[in-house]
Amino acid sequence: MCEGSKLVEVQVVGGFSGTVVLLATCQNKELSIPPGESVQINRDTDAQTCRIVLSVDGKQEFSDTVNSHQSVDLTVSSDGEVTDRWIVQ
Repeated sequence: MCEGSKLVEVQVVGGFSGTVVLLATCQNKELSIPPGESVQINRDTDAQTCRIVLSVDGKQEFSDTVNSHQSVDLTVSSDGEVTDRWIVQ
């Protein structure tokens, strides 16, 4: 995917009361996401590949590499469970 395209989007539902931290290793970004909000990280370069780590209450709940032709949507439910939805182009 090209520069500026979505790499990862994380949504934390409003009923969750813990801490969610997103790490995108390829961009050295670490973001805290409050309940009821979402965060999107876009590619800095064409065909960028990135390791994505999502921690919930200090525990790593998701860790995977998003390849150049993929993006991933992550949702943290009210009980802290993480679901992923991959988009391949």
